[in-house]
Amino acid sequence: MIEQARRRHPDLRFQVAELSRLPFPDKHFGAVLLWYSIIHSAPADLSVLIAEVARVLAPGGVLLTGFQTRDGVRDLGPVYARFGHQVELVRYGHEVEAVASALAASGLTETVRLVRRPRDAHEVAEQAFLLAVRA
Repeated sequence: MIEQARRRHPDLRFQVAELSRLPFPDKHFGAVLLWYSIIHSAPADLSVLIAEVARVLAPGGVLLTGFQTRDGVRDLGPVYARFGHQVELVRYGHEVEAVASALAASGLTETVRLVRRPRDAHEVAEQAFLLAVRA
């Protein structure tokens, strides 16, 4: 995806990094988007990831995260196999309160929460969206 982004937008800079070790200085960004990014990390790692994102967020900065709820692990490989793709893709669900607690522990104040039910049989978990601000 990064290669496609670079091809389509050569004037922009794209960088790949681990959420647990972001290569940016403290208070660097006015906003961070974790759009289904935390689903690739186990719940035990959540507080470290959120703390690292909070570190690079400037005062008054906003964090928006979207994720699938329901604690546990789900192998999504079979879903992609139906379309001819052989991939190994594990998805971790996160309890909404656990994410909210990690935000608060990292000095972020939750301002908006939206949890929606699955729309159809393909969605087995609720989808959650939390908006938080760094004081």
